[in-house]
Amino acid sequence: MASIAVSVRNDTSDSQNAHVFDQFASGAREVNGSPFALARNETSPSFGVFANDDGTGMIKYRCENGPSNSGILVHDGSIAPIE
Repeated sequence: MASIAVSVRNDTSDSQNAHVFDQFASGAREVNGSPFALARNETSPSFGVFANDDGTGMIKYRCENGPSNSGILVHDGSIAPIE
């Protein structure tokens, strides 16, 4: 099982406390460092998630102020926007 490093970026107009989860193999493991306290336009430190053989992983996020998304496909070095 491969591992890749990704980040999330707060693209909302408010500060967010974002809980980020690794969804590899239909799981929901909260990543190291989560939750991330992110100001507007701030990017989290990178964190590891599992990936399949072609280097694709999947994450989801849930913010304490409301925004959430799941099934986000990521690759090594990806920065997933929180919108």
